[in-house]
Amino acid sequence: VKVVALDPATDGRVFRLAETVRAGRFLTADPESAYEVLLGEWLAKDLGAAVGDQVTIRARTRYGAFQTMELEVAGILNCPNPMINRGTAFITLALAGEALEMEGAVSELALSFPEWEEPAARLQDIRGRLKDFPELTVAGWKELARDFLSIAQAKSATSSLLLALIFLIAAVGISNTMLMAVFERVREIGMMRALGMADSSIRLAFLLEAGGIGLTGSAAGLALGALINFFMVNWGLDFSALIGEMEIGYRVHSVFRSAWHPQALIGAPLFGVLASMAISFFPSARALRMRITDCLRYK
Repeated sequence: VKVVALDPATDGRVFRLAETVRAGRFLTADPESAYEVLLGEWLAKDLGAAVGDQVTIRARTRYGAFQTMELEVAGILNCPNPMINRGTAFITLALAGEALEMEGAVSELALSFPEWEEPAARLQDIRGRLKDFPELTVAGWKELARDFLSIAQAKSATSSLLLALIFLIAAVGISNTMLMAVFERVREIGMMRALGMADSSIRLAFLLEAGGIGLTGSAAGLALGALINFFMVNWGLDFSALIGEMEIGYRVHSVFRSAWHPQALIGAPLFGVLASMAISFFPSARALRMRITDCLRYK
């Protein structure tokens, strides 16, 4: 079992471990509650432990001596990471410092930057500040999650194919709408030409109308997608009943969340407008090549 000591007062600034507690409560900095432990749900099940039970942890201190701790189970958590559920326990940093003779030392500092900020520059600055301490290692999330990223890259081809099919379906829907909009107005085109309106003006009118339709549809889709994604980012979908204790490759067990994708938020409306305008250009050009009399008789 891997036992991790954390600071209950600052852990929430980086991790969301407190949100995964399914029974009992999260650790506190109260000295009277110092001798407590959090257990992963699968580990607690294997031990037959429940909230309020006593568990014994035997570990080595900083100087190699054996230390035994009798701790009360404060809470049981079901974390999205199955590795934590299966074999991880959490105690307070104060308890570890006292029982394991840490003397204020820690083995790891976890930092969190805003999601939109590229951490490479910040990490480089931190490495520069710690250059006089060669025993310390600075690692970004991409280095720590190398196995996760390898799986994601292996599946990127499938994801690209799926996205291509989605864009193809969207393009077919847009083309059908715009073709109907243009061909239903061939007689109107003939009427406008008979009244002396220039072909370029007619073509521009159809392009602007197509762009407006594309913008309206894209805005509606973007608003609906953002609303759904807001739910997925903040709450997600819980598949724990379906997955159980299966290993699916990713370090995800129960709640699946999504993330904001700025490129998609910009690219989707742009694609909708440009695709609508491009598709409407060809049927309008075909109608403009017809004779005025043929346009007026068109059905």
